[in-house]
Amino acid sequence: MKTLHGSLECKEKKKFEEVDTSRHYGLKMKLLFNDGETVRGISLGYSKERKGFFLVPLDPDSNNERIWVVADAVREIVTGPRAEM
Repeated sequence: MKTLHGSLECKEKKKFEEVDTSRHYGLKMKLLFNDGETVRGISLGYSKERKGFFLVPLDPDSNNERIWVVADAVREIVTGPRAEM
């Protein structure tokens, strides 16, 4: 987390087309969590065999610099170009 309170004025960008991805390296991902939340970002360490992985949120202005994702908390994972939809 960048700050404990975040920014009430910041509307987080949630789609790849809303940000400049020319400097992003890694696997594009769209995650649907068990609680219904959807998060898009980039991962350098995703593997189906691991119990978790780090995800860098898509929006550089997000309050999170990176997220540790517990695989069991995710209902659906979409990778590559399909994650942009």
